[in-house]
Amino acid sequence: MNPFKNALAAWARQRELRAVLAELAACSDRELAELGLARGDIVRVAREEAERRIAPSSARAGQPPALLVQGRYRAC
Repeated sequence: MNPFKNALAAWARQRELRAVLAELAACSDRELAELGLARGDIVRVAREEAERRIAPSSARAGQPPALLVQGRYRAC
């Protein structure tokens, strides 16, 4: 992969991470508990979800749909 593609991929991951963090931070403690999460889990889950969102569709084949997809499966 060339440096330009690496930079674009890093930028996309960071953008998605910020979006998921904002989405989860907007949830109340009760809404997070309904998802099986605590406030301390937000960063870990946000990283996983951001990676899942930008992964190629072929890499996601056979995986269940995620809980947190902005605009489709709104978490809170």
